[in-house]
Amino acid sequence: MIIIFLLLLGIGLAIFFAKQSLETVSMYIMCIVIVLIIGAVHLASSLVQYEDYTESFSLQKMGDGSYYSASGNKINVMTMDGNMQKPKTFSSEKVSFVNGNAASVQIQGERTANNKILEKLFFCEIEEKDTVKNVIISVPGSSSNPATEVVEKPLTRNFCASCGAAINENDNFCSSCGQKIKSE
Repeated sequence: MIIIFLLLLGIGLAIFFAKQSLETVSMYIMCIVIVLIIGAVHLASSLVQYEDYTESFSLQKMGDGSYYSASGNKINVMTMDGNMQKPKTFSSEKVSFVNGNAASVQIQGERTANNKILEKLFFCEIEEKDTVKNVIISVPGSSSNPATEVVEKPLTRNFCASCGAAINENDNFCSSCGQKIKSE
């Protein structure tokens, strides 16, 4: 809408000045209108709003009887969303494990908010973006601690006593809650 308004205004002014025998002014007005339209498109992309979100799903056991599987630096889980099973894959750097009463996964992230006004004003399509920031997997009654597999590092078997997040063997502090792990 803004782009069309600028374009119509520019064309109208250019025609007006062209009829007044001021072709150079008409040319400058069209250049200014083109710059304003490009600026409006750039402005539209910088006005896109994002919102934080948290989603929780119950976990289903996979074919091997576990609630998750690790392959390379990815963690695979099978979630239950209503009556539908959906596989989800997360980077192991964003996953923390907790021993809990129920098998569940909590996903925290950021996604594009409702930007309908921008789409109407600038006649543009807002690209949907969904970024996962943190994933917490709760595994019930497991006597052994869950492990994440990273390509360069061995499996971790240590967990924070405060929050239950998986930690590396050489860490002195928990990356999730900041609790001191080892005495120096």
